[in-house]
Amino acid sequence: MRFSIGAVIVIWSVLLVAWLALHWWILPHIEQWRGAIERQASRALGVPLRIGQIEVRSSGWVPSVELREVQLLDAQQRSALRLPRVFAAISPRSLFSLELRFEQLLIDGAELDVRRDAGGRIFVAGFDSSGPDQGSDAADWFFKQREVVIRGGSLRWTDEQRQAAPLALADVQLVFRNGLRNHEMRFDATPPAEWGDRFSAVARFTQPLLARRGDWRHWSGEAYASLPRADVHALREHLNLPFELSEGIGALRGWFAVKDGQPTGATIDIALRDVSMRLARNVEALRVEELEGRLLAQRNADGVALAVQRFTFLTGNNIRWPQGDMKLSWRQRDGQPPAGGEFSAQRLDVGLMAQVAAHVPFGDALQRLLAELHPKGMISELDARWDGPLDAPLHYRARGNLSGLSLASHASANPKGVGRPGLRNASLQLDATEAGGEARIGMNGGAIELPGVFDEPLVPLDQLNAKVVWRIEPVSAALPKVTVQVKDARFSNADAKGELSAIWSTGTGTGAGIEARLPGRLELDARLTDGVAQHAYRYLPRGLSQDTRSYVERAALAGRIANATFHVKGNLSEFPFRNAGKLDARVAGKAAKNARDVDLAGEFRINAKIEDATYAYIPGRPASGALAASPLTWPVLTQASAELNLERGVIEVRNGRAQVGNVAWSGVQVAVRNLDGDPVLSLDGAARGPLTEMIQFVNVTPVGGWIGNALATSTGGGQADLKLGLGLPLMQHPSATVNATVKGSLTMAGNDLRITTDGPLLGNARGRVDFTTKGFTVVGASARMLGGDLSFEGGAMPDGSVRLNGQGVATAEGLRRAGEFGQLTRIAGALSGQAAYRASLGFVHGATELTITSNLVGMAVNLPAPLAKAAEVPLAMRFQNSLDPGSLAAGQTLRDTLRFELGTLVQAQYVRDISTDVPRVLRGGVGVMEPAPQPAAGVAASVNLKSLVTDEWEAVADKLMAPADPRDARDARDARDAGSKAGYAPDTIALRVQELNAGSRRLTRVVAGLSQDAGTWRANVDADQLNGYVEYRPPAARGAPGATGSAGVAGRVYARLSRLSLPKSDVEQVESVLDQQPASVPALDVVVEDFELRGKRLGRVEVEAVNRVTGQGRDALRDWQLSKFNITTPEAQLTASGHWSAVGAASLRGAAQRPAAMDFKLVLAVSGALLDLLGMPKVIRG
Repeated sequence: MRFSIGAVIVIWSVLLVAWLALHWWILPHIEQWRGAIERQASRALGVPLRIGQIEVRSSGWVPSVELREVQLLDAQQRSALRLPRVFAAISPRSLFSLELRFEQLLIDGAELDVRRDAGGRIFVAGFDSSGPDQGSDAADWFFKQREVVIRGGSLRWTDEQRQAAPLALADVQLVFRNGLRNHEMRFDATPPAEWGDRFSAVARFTQPLLARRGDWRHWSGEAYASLPRADVHALREHLNLPFELSEGIGALRGWFAVKDGQPTGATIDIALRDVSMRLARNVEALRVEELEGRLLAQRNADGVALAVQRFTFLTGNNIRWPQGDMKLSWRQRDGQPPAGGEFSAQRLDVGLMAQVAAHVPFGDALQRLLAELHPKGMISELDARWDGPLDAPLHYRARGNLSGLSLASHASANPKGVGRPGLRNASLQLDATEAGGEARIGMNGGAIELPGVFDEPLVPLDQLNAKVVWRIEPVSAALPKVTVQVKDARFSNADAKGELSAIWSTGTGTGAGIEARLPGRLELDARLTDGVAQHAYRYLPRGLSQDTRSYVERAALAGRIANATFHVKGNLSEFPFRNAGKLDARVAGKAAKNARDVDLAGEFRINAKIEDATYAYIPGRPASGALAASPLTWPVLTQASAELNLERGVIEVRNGRAQVGNVAWSGVQVAVRNLDGDPVLSLDGAARGPLTEMIQFVNVTPVGGWIGNALATSTGGGQADLKLGLGLPLMQHPSATVNATVKGSLTMAGNDLRITTDGPLLGNARGRVDFTTKGFTVVGASARMLGGDLSFEGGAMPDGSVRLNGQGVATAEGLRRAGEFGQLTRIAGALSGQAAYRASLGFVHGATELTITSNLVGMAVNLPAPLAKAAEVPLAMRFQNSLDPGSLAAGQTLRDTLRFELGTLVQAQYVRDISTDVPRVLRGGVGVMEPAPQPAAGVAASVNLKSLVTDEWEAVADKLMAPADPRDARDARDARDAGSKAGYAPDTIALRVQELNAGSRRLTRVVAGLSQDAGTWRANVDADQLNGYVEYRPPAARGAPGATGSAGVAGRVYARLSRLSLPKSDVEQVESVLDQQPASVPALDVVVEDFELRGKRLGRVEVEAVNRVTGQGRDALRDWQLSKFNITTPEAQLTASGHWSAVGAASLRGAAQRPAAMDFKLVLAVSGALLDLLGMPKVIRG
């Protein structure tokens, strides 16, 4: 005991002496010990160390020193760590450990170099931190210091292996606190601006008591890091990620668990935006606008477990993943593929999951399935477990509730096969395993898609409730037997409501066929009520022939199915069991030898009661194969009620009653047989009703074509009779006569008939039209037309055309009353008397040809010269329009030529496009006293007259076009434009007139070329009185764009004349124009190079003026603004401007004074000569 106490005293005495020696002998002379300290430190650290200067900063019991320019050198003698200034507080523990230890190392401005060489080794301040040894002496010494603080330092990371640009971190703050078994550290630094904001990291680790302090491979603990803002695109240059991250910026923070130097778990909070990443090379890049949530990961020897909490993201196409929690785990040994796993989720949007799945490295099979299914909807309470590969599990079970579920269907590779069904907006309670399962299906406003079952595979459903049970047995078989049973299914939609039950099962063989696996065997019974007849075709299975389905679709146009039953039983490979009749006897006699015979004797029936139906017994047909398309050519039966049966290729409509327009039909019998071959329809019926209805019946049936469409636009009044017997093959064009039998007649007795919409009325028409497939004849027809009697006859010609020839008398009064001729009846106002005529009316290829000839004897023409004619004077008139044969060629537009001749006075010829309801003029010409020109395009006129008095023709035009009722004034204006709108009015005119009188102005030897475009007339005029170019834009209608506040109301005149001579009479006319209100004076833009007024040559004249209207109603202000009035002669120059206006309602009455104002400037060059020019000679000289 005494020895122990003495030993302790001795030890403490030695330590005290050593400590005092340090204070009083070593520290005061510390600079002298610098070399020894460098060598000792270099041996301790294992790398060369250099100290620039040492100073003692404290003389207390805990001495401290300051070291300047401390450097650690690497193997190449490069500076790996530079410490500009180090404060070191020496720890008394140095005496016990016999090595230098510090209570605190405070380092300012440290410059640390961290480098990874091309071989992947990492060097920290020259120390190889990735060697195979269990720590280094330098690291052991470093982690034995009580506290190490680095302030305001910098860190440079150089990655020679990646050959990336060096990364420099500024303002580095680093704190290490080391205990016997624990290590605490904090790291703060500021990256370059493009990398993000300042970040921090905190860690706390423990190690075994006997492990080396610097051997981090035995450390365990936790670490925390926070990056308020980081650019992951920049980070990826220096980080190894399990995926390609090309873009992203945001905040990250994470907690990381470490055991024995290896990460075992992580919790990461993520808030990123503008992220672009590719999780594997074989998947598409994922663009995420926003990403938030918490990611939890755990790894152990058995596998990996992942979980996300409050996870949500917004994709680049503006799709947001709803916030939720999920868990995923899989069993996987090192280097082995996954052996199974589990997945659970409280709530999943399967549509978004499928979209994102394209960016996730799932197996190829699962990727293809998701791409095909294109799922949508929400899954709740999902729990799935599997064994084996995810895309081909050996065992699995999945349970969950689905709402709003949509799954895309997939057509079968076999064009005649049944594909995978699809769903829309369904709800399911699902429990499925590899051996079978069951599902309760509900649907509100959804749909089922059945590819290969119906022509329109999508079946909308307002309501659906059903239970579906399936079995897959045996499980181990390569092609197991599958049985699906639908129980208690009730449904309704816009087309019908009903119920059904069904059992479907696969066959026992392989492939497809009678005894094969597919399409299997079906037993189905269904009952429908309140069905929509025109949609019945949608629910005819594709097993029925295309012709059958097509006929029902095209024939049933409307109606109500009061009640219908469907029954199917048998092998679907033989549906619809057309050959069942061959085995009926054997099956009925119980002589079926095998199951194959029973399957061939399958059953399929549809029975229905139809009410208020619209039935096209001979419907139109689309193009199919070698058959061309055909329109609906026979009138439909409406308000029909009948019984319908479909069985084994035959459709029958029995005991039918119907309407065709306003005509009632009864006892209608229709049968369509041999639907699977060359179907033939038979129909019988008779009717009486309005003539218009009968004409319509003829026109909409092939009868119209057989009579050359002669009645295509006909209308009539009164009652008529129609009889019809019809037999027609459905697969040929409905208008074809091959193998067709048709016989009918249409009888008129005092009816009114108008053959064409623009033709005259045939009053009190009598006669009979008999028709067959070979044509028609008109027997003993007569009528009243154009004020006189007409008799006619005709029919179908051998060449397929229709000709009607007649003769009669027309009166002027009858022509005036013929409103069908439109504005032409106004011309009849200039006629008097009556004249005989001959007419020929033809119908060729659907076009009308009309020829009318007359000598006009007995009819007077009261028009100005040269068209005036006395009643007794003959004047040959011929009107003819004929079809252009060249336009009948394939690809050509149907055209005709219209000719009109009035003696030698007038000739007109037009080529017209008659492919539309209103003929359109393509080109034409009008000649007055000259042959009609024939331009390549447009309409041209050539006029050659000795004298033309425009006032006479204007008076005639005003009289003929004036409305009988002032309220029809707008119609009169429209009539003036009718010729232009129809294209008959000329757009170019070549005019030659020896003497032209327009009002009081007389022009002689006039030669003019006129053209018009969009209402604007342009003319090049040469006459004795003027020469030049004139453009006139007529006034705009009031209220039209540009009509208010502009020259639009009064029009505009633009002229560039080389010469203009105004005699005294013309000057007086100009003065009368100026007496008008300003609103009626047109806008002017006139330049005359040589202007002569009353025989005085005034030189160049320029006039620019515009008529403006401001205000409304009685306060309107009309102002004719003269912006330019310039006269330039060698003797003087006059420049002037002004305005002339009238205000308010007074201007409308013409009673108010019209204030005028003018500013002018007269510049005199030779004053005397100017006065001489103005008629005052020798007043001033010079």
